[in-house]
Amino acid sequence: MTLASDRAFFLRLMHPQVPDRTAWHSTISRVKDARILPLLPLCSLILMTGCGAPHGAPRPNPPPLTLEGHNDRVSSLCFSPDGTHLVSASADGTIRIWETTKWTGKLVNRDNEQIPGALTTAYSPDGSLIAAGRKDGVIKLYRASGKEMTTYHTDGGGVRCLAFSPRERLLAAGNEDGTVSLRNLQTDELVRTLSAHKGAVWCVRFTADGNSIATGGCDQTVRLWETATGAKLRTLDGLTGLIRSIAYSPDDRVLAVGGSFLWLYDATTGRKDAVLTGHASDVTSVSFAADGKTLVSGCLAGDVKIWDIASRRVKATLWGSPREEVWAVAWSPNEETLVSGTARGKVVIWDLNRYVQRVPP
Repeated sequence: MTLASDRAFFLRLMHPQVPDRTAWHSTISRVKDARILPLLPLCSLILMTGCGAPHGAPRPNPPPLTLEGHNDRVSSLCFSPDGTHLVSASADGTIRIWETTKWTGKLVNRDNEQIPGALTTAYSPDGSLIAAGRKDGVIKLYRASGKEMTTYHTDGGGVRCLAFSPRERLLAAGNEDGTVSLRNLQTDELVRTLSAHKGAVWCVRFTADGNSIATGGCDQTVRLWETATGAKLRTLDGLTGLIRSIAYSPDDRVLAVGGSFLWLYDATTGRKDAVLTGHASDVTSVSFAADGKTLVSGCLAGDVKIWDIASRRVKATLWGSPREEVWAVAWSPNEETLVSGTARGKVVIWDLNRYVQRVPP
């Protein structure tokens, strides 16, 4: 090689727009010059770090903001309806409220005793209440400020999931013994208990109109229920694995289900419409954006994927650093921020204007 051809070769090799790993290996496999072969490991490092990018070329984005304050798995994340606060619950028993403009947080539960793990949390539709469910079957209600209001005890073992109805002050709790309890918070009355699943109930969601409830559990099923009567409407077919998360689209037309795979169902008919492939492990959490056109999912392999519902394709894949299992995801109401909770207690903040290329409508 001449000096000029050497320079041109390395510029091509180290350019950040090398299409993919296959192209990289295809390129270096053609290198025969003994003077260049010893430099290939260094060249690979330069490519991965982006240090070899020509002047003016785009650089990799900096790491996302990471919040620390939990010492175990972040099992639940929920934004307040106005997006000004985020509440996180952890298997270490702690619950934190984060102010989203500065991302400062405060500990809600300050018990000095050993606290049972907090498995789930939820905001009321008007943002005035926060509910938290624990491994010992206790449900605590807090004001939005974090002040404790009241405590409920369930008979179904640990509380794995919670959901507020959008209209009435109903709180649904999915329990370890397979039941779902519905409590009227205005009258403080236990309205009914659904015998929902064989084994723990991992997820529960109301439709936007509050007329139906969806539940998923250890028995590899999702069931839909009528809120007013508790009657079972249908059971969704074709699911495998532990059902860890479900989410309705804002218009109630699509139900996303996370388990061994990620499925999309017609929420009205119960028909399976799609299986979204791309995750390398179980899907632990799913959440729709407010416009209903985009879905986010997290999985045990550590990646967070953003899906376009119309095309059924991945718009972006986000990886934390270091890579950890993802146990919870949530959209901000304005759709500009995505949060994920990891197995080691971190809350990762993704600014979507920075990490996801916006495609004009």
